[in-house]
Amino acid sequence: MRHKKCASVIESVLGKYTDIEVYVSDMTFFELIRQCNNINEIQKTRELLNQYGRYCVDTDMIAYATYYINVLSKHKKSDGKFSIQSKQLSDSDAIIGATAMRDGSLLCTTDATDFPPPFFSEVSSDILFAESTDKIFVFKPDIDLYDRSLRKFIKL
Repeated sequence: MRHKKCASVIESVLGKYTDIEVYVSDMTFFELIRQCNNINEIQKTRELLNQYGRYCVDTDMIAYATYYINVLSKHKKSDGKFSIQSKQLSDSDAIIGATAMRDGSLLCTTDATDFPPPFFSEVSSDILFAESTDKIFVFKPDIDLYDRSLRKFIKL
């Protein structure tokens, strides 16, 4: 069943953004595979995900994600509150967000709270299935803001 939801997410994005290439982070691949209930689901999910490019998680990406977590946890919004607490952000979401930030790619998620403004801005949101309230959000990273915040963090 998980592969059907995943396929719906990808189809929704490809239907709206016809001129983009789809890449799947190794972390997303892991998150989706580990939620499968049986070998058949694992095989179908792998077949689906293997149709697309892959963002590999290597040591450089892990280092980048570490900076990303620190920048997010130090950035204050206009109301004076921090954008996100570093302990709130899962390692997987940190790597996924950092990958989108590093590569300037759109990010698709069903949990908008994992990729907070002002570092990500919503490009679109759509209901995934007519019979549910699940939404897919497409976010664009604000690379300029992130780079400025990263330079401030490095100077600390």
